[in-house]
Amino acid sequence: MTLYKIFTVEEYDALKAVDLFFGNIMDLDSRFVHLSFEEQLDGILKKFFSEYDTVFVAEIDHEQLDPSKLRVENNPGGKTKYPHYYGYIPQSAFVKFVEKSPQ
Repeated sequence: MTLYKIFTVEEYDALKAVDLFFGNIMDLDSRFVHLSFEEQLDGILKKFFSEYDTVFVAEIDHEQLDPSKLRVENNPGGKTKYPHYYGYIPQSAFVKFVEKSPQ
């Protein structure tokens, strides 16, 4: 199972300075880290990141995550199931970053 996290340029720059990722503002408000499956990336990029010229899509090694903290669940009011992680993600779990334009 491959998981992904989308970062703005500012979030990506901040990520490089930490050993553990606890989430961005939206994640902290939700109390979980919003992740995606590959087939969900285009929709998420269009819906939440279209105002940005550049973002970074990180591939996450799910084997470095605590499986008891990873849940696949609906967002409130939604029908599509997304991976949510209820914990921190170690820097080493981010195995690849791809720079993309959400346009």
